[in-house]
Amino acid sequence: MKFRKALAILLALSMVLSLLPTAALAQDAAAVTTWAELQAALDEGGIVTLGSNVTAGQGDEALTVPAQRTVVLDLNGYTVDRGLAAETANGSVFIVSGTLTVTGNGTITGGNSTGAGGGVRVKAGGQFTLNGGTIAGNHARTSGGGVYVSGSGSVFVLDGGTVENNTSRNGGGIAQDGSGSVIVRSGSVTGNTASNNGGGVWFGGGSGTTLSMSGGSITENTAEVKGGGVFVNSGSFELTGGA
Repeated sequence: MKFRKALAILLALSMVLSLLPTAALAQDAAAVTTWAELQAALDEGGIVTLGSNVTAGQGDEALTVPAQRTVVLDLNGYTVDRGLAAETANGSVFIVSGTLTVTGNGTITGGNSTGAGGGVRVKAGGQFTLNGGTIAGNHARTSGGGVYVSGSGSVFVLDGGTVENNTSRNGGGIAQDGSGSVIVRSGSVTGNTASNNGGGVWFGGGSGTTLSMSGGSITENTAEVKGGGVFVNSGSFELTGGA
C-alpha cells in the first residue's frame, strides 16, 4: 500500500514538472565577465552572455570557437577588446573553426594581426554569423581588417550589425581568400579602409565560393588602389538587393 502511494506521488510530481518551462528547471548560466571565462564558455558551446566589458590581459591569446562547437554570443551591450596596440602574430579577437553567431548590441574591437583577420578569422569549416553588434577598430596587415574568411566550407553571413572603421591592405572590412563564402543579407559595411584593394570587401574567389548580397549596405569605404566598396579578384558578385 505504501509503495502504491509513493508511486502515485512520484507520478503526480512528474506531471507537474513536465508542465513547467525549461527555464524554471535549470539555473541560468552566469554571464561571463573575464577573458578566461569567455574562452571556457566558447569551449563548452551553447548560449553565452556577456555580463561586462571583456578585455584581454597581457599574454591572453585569441578567443577560439573549436570545431564542432556551436555558440550564440549575446554581446548584451558590452565590448570584447583584444587591446592590441601593435601588430601581433595571431592577433585576431576571435578565431572560428566551429559555428559562432553574435547577437545584441556591443562591439568586437582591438584586434591587430600581422596576418589576416583582425576582428574575426573564420577558418576551414567555420561559420560566423553577425546578427547584431559592431566589429570596429581592428587591423590586419594582409587581409580582412574586420573579418577574414578562408578555408573549405568557411562562411561569413552578415545578417544585421555593422562592420566599420577597420583597416587592412586588402579588404579593410571583409576579405575572402581562395575559398569560403561571404553572404550579405542585412546590416552595413562602412567606413573601412584598404591600403590596396577592396575598402569594404575584397573577394579572392575560388571553386565553390560565393559572394552574394541581398540586403544591407556597403558604403563610404576607401581603397587607395581599386574597389572602394567591393573588389572581386576572381569569381562573381551576385547582387540582388541592398545598396
